[in-house]
Amino acid sequence: MGELVEFESIARLDRMPPIADPVIRSALARLSFRDFQEEFAIRTPVDRRGIIDHKALLEQVSAFVEPGYKWKAPFFDEHHLYWKASYYESAFNVDATLAQDFRDLPINKIWVPREFHDFVHLMTRPGDVPEHFDMKSIVRDFRRRNYLYTITSQIVNLREVSERVVPRTLHKKDGTAEGVIYVDPITRRSFESLEELEARRRRFITQVERHDRDGLIDLSTLTTMSLDESGRVEDAIPEIRDMILPDFARAAGRSALRVDIPYERIAG
Repeated sequence: MGELVEFESIARLDRMPPIADPVIRSALARLSFRDFQEEFAIRTPVDRRGIIDHKALLEQVSAFVEPGYKWKAPFFDEHHLYWKASYYESAFNVDATLAQDFRDLPINKIWVPREFHDFVHLMTRPGDVPEHFDMKSIVRDFRRRNYLYTITSQIVNLREVSERVVPRTLHKKDGTAEGVIYVDPITRRSFESLEELEARRRRFITQVERHDRDGLIDLSTLTTMSLDESGRVEDAIPEIRDMILPDFARAAGRSALRVDIPYERIAG
């Protein structure tokens, strides 16, 4: 969804969640959108590199409303942590393609009730565009993690498939046995041999082990197992897969971080 458009009349408090501070409520009734933001909107919280802290953002925005409030959710959508979009389409001295790739990473969006989405645009000011090097590092790291997640998922899946496939005898037209294939009863995919499945799995495991040796991502931070012992990378694969990427919400081709925020479903 697009970013919040300016209200024709910021005085329409019925469009707002229950704001805790009476001074802010009063200001909504009398100030223009621009004047209200200049006086009350907070800077989007960032770390020392200018990277947004989305947990701090949730806490700070939620603090404006009454305790225990459940955000109204006729639907959920994604809030880009890095906005406005135009900042990343024509950022000064930064590659525009990189900036937009960075902005659109699933880890740089949060999946929130629409009411919260509108409110966060009212109560915060966008942060500065991060430095080129920092954006490049984050994009690269996400892609590496996504790749690692993909191959560890393949390893886990191939193990599960090998445990559930069933042999099926092939017959010639005259009814005599021609050979055996192995069929996955869930996906109906067939394999010539169990060795074929194991060979694929071993190739993926080798890629993970090579990934660790190359130091792209320290796998030891993604598992409770000691990887110093021979063969432990393979044993740690399921845990690595589960820890490698945050939990995403996916809908209509979009993907964003799931966040813990109280909400109430309402009719759209």
